Amino acid sequence: MRYYVLFIMDGRLNTRDCFFAVKKDVDKIKREDFQEPKKDDAYSTSVLGIQFNRAGMCTAQIISRYNHTVPNPNCTLGNNLDNIAPGLKQSFANLLLERGLKLNTYSNKNFEIPGYTVANDGKYYKYNMEINGNYYCPGNIVISGGEVISVANPEEGLLIDYFYIDKNAKTIETCANITDSFVDDLKGIEKIEVVKSDEENVNRTIKIYIKDIEEPVLIGIDKDNKIVKYENNNITNIENKFLYGNKGLNQLELPNLKQVGTNFLNYNNRLTRLKLPNLEQAGDDFLYHNKGLTQLELPKLKHVGYCFLYLNKKLNKLYLPELKQVGDEFLCYNKELVQLELPKLQHVGDSFLYHNEKLNQIELPELKQVGDGFLDHNKELVQLELPKLQYVGEWFLYDNEKLNQLELPKLNRLGKYFLHKNKNLPKILEAKNLMLITSRSIAELDKNNRLTTSEITMAHKIIEKIKSLFKKKDRNER
Repeated sequence: MRYYVLFIMDGRLNTRDCFFAVKKDVDKIKREDFQEPKKDDAYSTSVLGIQFNRAGMCTAQIISRYNHTVPNPNCTLGNNLDNIAPGLKQSFANLLLERGLKLNTYSNKNFEIPGYTVANDGKYYKYNMEINGNYYCPGNIVISGGEVISVANPEEGLLIDYFYIDKNAKTIETCANITDSFVDDLKGIEKIEVVKSDEENVNRTIKIYIKDIEEPVLIGIDKDNKIVKYENNNITNIENKFLYGNKGLNQLELPNLKQVGTNFLNYNNRLTRLKLPNLEQAGDDFLYHNKGLTQLELPKLKHVGYCFLYLNKKLNKLYLPELKQVGDEFLCYNKELVQLELPKLQHVGDSFLYHNEKLNQIELPELKQVGDGFLDHNKELVQLELPKLQYVGEWFLYDNEKLNQLELPKLNRLGKYFLHKNKNLPKILEAKNLMLITSRSIAELDKNNRLTTSEITMAHKIIEKIKSLFKKKDRNER
């Protein structure tokens, strides 16, 4: 592959030299074609950051285009410069030597230990997470720009994930200006206790006693100081980016939580069950890409934003009894979802339930309006009843291979590509209430193999009847 390499001289790089390598055909490589991101895939490597620290030996880091949606993005292609282009390592070594610097050859071997990063001293360090090029490691160690930094001794402080607990000052803050609402409600601390735990997978429990609140907040950590449990009975509102970088949480208890902002628990790998009994509203990207979630209870949830439960790989059924309104891309790419009940849902955005390969049961008795791309590419759906649906956008029920029964008695407005590529749908919907139907929509109906000529003709007659009614109305108004 041909790359163009650009040298970046200004910006934040007072301590680093940074370059970008861009593939010749980068404009043809689209993010949407890679639903399962991998660090060395074609999209990841189409635009690469290459940076070298200027302190000590220069360590090369090759940074994925995905940034932080893949593990250890600062070690793409094994940090081997020759994997970008043969001879590139030697070219950079010569360039650095001209500046009085020496390339750290440890970091340029085609070798990577999962979960470890190599520092400027040539040693590999186990890390819990990487954010903005900083690696947060067990033992109160942060590796920044290849340099090994000891945050504090265990008596004074404790590094958990990317949060620092100052035992003397009784504070909990994020590191390196990271934004995370986890710390918002951990203010006014009167006492911090760290005790051994008998719970499975919890090595120690941190008890946070807050002024004027009787029950302590409990934070469970494993042997590597990763947060695996969080219990807070006091919190009712959570702002944006709550534990968005955490990958180890498997227990969460927030019984009085009513509202959450955006990016709540994104990319969690270990949470399998979650119950939020009083949650009423969730912002965008709620539980986005959770790989292990199988049980979810949200009995009072009423409103959600964009990308709700997007790309959850194991969730197979969901019941949301109070949900009334959802944003775009609701429950997209949930490959194991079979059953869904939304008895009060009335309005949905675009791409509702896009690409759910196993969904075969859905109940939407109150649904009135849907955006574009409603239930696109659902392979197993056979029957659908939408008794109150009035308005649909474009690409309604596109490519539903097995759908053979559809009831839309109240529908009166529809967009382009209506029922396109529904090969087994034997009957057109009851169309007497249609107020607006485009000729393009009728053309797409021709592609439904099971529709008869008379049914298509009936639809055309409806259009002509509607046109004549509008002409008559215009003449009367004059």
